[in-house]
Amino acid sequence: MRNKKYIHIAVLLIIIFVFYRVNLLLLFAIISIYLIVLNYPTILFLMGSNKYSQKQVEKANKYFDRMDRCFYSPASRRISYVYILLLQGDVDKAEGVIKSILKKTLTDKEKLDLNLNYSLVMWKKNDLDKAIDILQKVHVNTKSTVVYQNLGYFLLLRGDYKAALEFNLEALSYNTSNSGIMDNLAENYYYLGEYDKAIEIFDEVISKAPTFATPYYYCALTLIKQDNKEKALEVLRKGLECKFSSLSITNKDVLEAKILELEAIEKL
Repeated sequence: MRNKKYIHIAVLLIIIFVFYRVNLLLLFAIISIYLIVLNYPTILFLMGSNKYSQKQVEKANKYFDRMDRCFYSPASRRISYVYILLLQGDVDKAEGVIKSILKKTLTDKEKLDLNLNYSLVMWKKNDLDKAIDILQKVHVNTKSTVVYQNLGYFLLLRGDYKAALEFNLEALSYNTSNSGIMDNLAENYYYLGEYDKAIEIFDEVISKAPTFATPYYYCALTLIKQDNKEKALEVLRKGLECKFSSLSITNKDVLEAKILELEAIEKL
């Protein structure tokens, strides 16, 4: 990456040296064109991101696709595109982009981000063991809140709750305030039947007004176990205000179904 930077600087200096005494207007035009071409993939990505933020997904994807097809697109931009594909639920295309990036020389941060996305692809393709294996290999050399958060959840999905608890307690000691890590631990306690511990942590997480629905859903399940259905309904309705995507662990229809179930019980 650093070598590329020096090459671009050298090219610009050569352009300035060659054209400075010939024609300043021509020099300005050539430098402008060079910079536009150099940053063309980034410009496409930013235009796509702008359309995506405006919920013009189809138009956004056209820019993202052009960026991805550009042979000199930065790996960091393509990795961000993978995450956008996952948010849209296009898992196969995301996996294809990942496999093409794996052949490239990457920085440590790019490797981390790529492996995080790769593990999400494997999770979505129901290959939980592969998703866990990817993150466990990353975790050996890289301690990261996002790795703790995602790997902690995947370990819960595997169902070995005692082993997951050890990891999720380690995660909490690494970051005591992250809502995702705290939610994993609370959910872990729920599955182990330690409802008082679970509720204590869920209450703290929900007080932070998280934008993902999982803590609301599992807090409600814990409250039901404690025979507090009225409070469970209140928490579930609050969870409906969250943002949902293809990467959401708990979907909106799951919350709605549980609300209908509890409302039906109340009418009896």
